Amino acid sequence: MKPLVNRFIFKNLIKKDLNGSFVFIAINFILSLAFIYYFDGFIIKKYIIVVFINSIFLAFMENGFRINHLPDNFNINIFGVLFVLISLLIDFKLRISTINLVFGLLICFIFTIVIVLLDIIKLKNFYKYYLVFLLIYASLGYHLFLFNLIILTGMGAVKKINIYFNRHIHYFSSFVELDEIRDYFLLTIIIVFIYFIIPHRIDTNLIKVSLVIGLITGLLHYLNEQLGSFLTKNRITIKKTKLSPELAVSREIITYNSVISLGLLLTGYFFNLMGFLPLISAFLYINLFLFLYLILRSKDLQLLNTKYNKFFIVYFAFKIHFLLQLL
Repeated sequence: MKPLVNRFIFKNLIKKDLNGSFVFIAINFILSLAFIYYFDGFIIKKYIIVVFINSIFLAFMENGFRINHLPDNFNINIFGVLFVLISLLIDFKLRISTINLVFGLLICFIFTIVIVLLDIIKLKNFYKYYLVFLLIYASLGYHLFLFNLIILTGMGAVKKINIYFNRHIHYFSSFVELDEIRDYFLLTIIIVFIYFIIPHRIDTNLIKVSLVIGLITGLLHYLNEQLGSFLTKNRITIKKTKLSPELAVSREIITYNSVISLGLLLTGYFFNLMGFLPLISAFLYINLFLFLYLILRSKDLQLLNTKYNKFFIVYFAFKIHFLLQLL
């Protein structure tokens, strides 16, 4: 615990200029209350302390530590917003009925058994996935629960195919491990906690579509990471660009991305997670996002080689789509 405290609090916090943090707290506090007053026409007293605590926390996130030498504003962007939402626990409503919860205990158990029998996960990891599935089902509903299962099954299929190309890989390495894929599903868990503790004041359909896009992008990124070297044959070459003299992207990977994303989006459509027009825009967005990622990846940017890469891919696919729809 001591190294953690030294890293996140004392070591880096004291070295930085705290005057900027105090200014940040004051500005965020004033603007937040002004924002509430503008939309509601009044300010409830209990929100004053909530906003004040949020301002302090955001200032700490900006000034406390850095993620793998990434810019400080990553801390506010990713972690700060979570605390803002979690702090609204003061105004929470629990939206899980007893019947749904009891049914979820059964249905999540059955589906977890199925993916064990399909050799996607190991039996000893049963309880971990069962608890995660139960959390997703209880808060986001059975449609998104099933969609998460489909993505997990797809990752299991990718590992089986990887074994086919790499015969030297041991059979026990073909199971999907939680540590290996947790960053891909982390955004789902974050949204689950948010749904647990705040009222549904945001467009839930927009959240669902954005989450589906994030999960599909995660699966396709996982596919590229596991099988990219086997799928790369013919390349589309972009010459004489400002980024690089020659950037190349595999045609096969683009084709797989298009086919798989379309199939999964149609599944989301039949699960009533999105309408037809959002399906078309999501298809274009996913493939454009991945195409740009592959171009940047071919340039071998250091930012894309961090251990947080998997989470960032899913997070930005989700967030950029979400923000674009709000414009």
